[in-house]
Amino acid sequence: MEQQLTQLTGALLVAVAAFAYLALRAWRNHALEQARVLGDLPPEIAHTDAQTSEGFYVATTVADEPLNRLKAKGLGMRGRAQIEYSKDGVSVWRVGEDALHIPISAVLTVDQATAVIDRAVEAGGLSRISWLSNNSGLDTYLRFANGSEQQKFHAAFAHKANNRHSQGESK
Repeated sequence: MEQQLTQLTGALLVAVAAFAYLALRAWRNHALEQARVLGDLPPEIAHTDAQTSEGFYVATTVADEPLNRLKAKGLGMRGRAQIEYSKDGVSVWRVGEDALHIPISAVLTVDQATAVIDRAVEAGGLSRISWLSNNSGLDTYLRFANGSEQQKFHAAFAHKANNRHSQGESK
């Protein structure tokens, strides 16, 4: 009986390890495919008169597909970030990842959202930057440490704002 239990435990461990390997491989393959489509991300921005806020990088998704998280180029991991912005664009300095730079020429809209992928917050608690990279539409979601910082951010991009958040959409 003890030998059968040992064999069953061994088989279960092998199955769990195989599942973990296949999941990681699928994540990696998906990220590699996204990287081919996405191409190079924009280079660092030379900000003039930049403002800086503390907050969180939440996710970057395919435009208008808030459940389609980009994993390529380190964009798949949520975490603390320093957000630097100016009339030149937005730079997101992420802890443990490469910085993400979005030049103002690539920004389509800046608005608010309530949910993305596995993150839901109070109404309008996320800031969404809709932008283009290599002709691919993307949405980057940020969460500021406090509401006043988020308001300053949105005021800086008022000319790029639209009214999706006033319609109650979360994408």
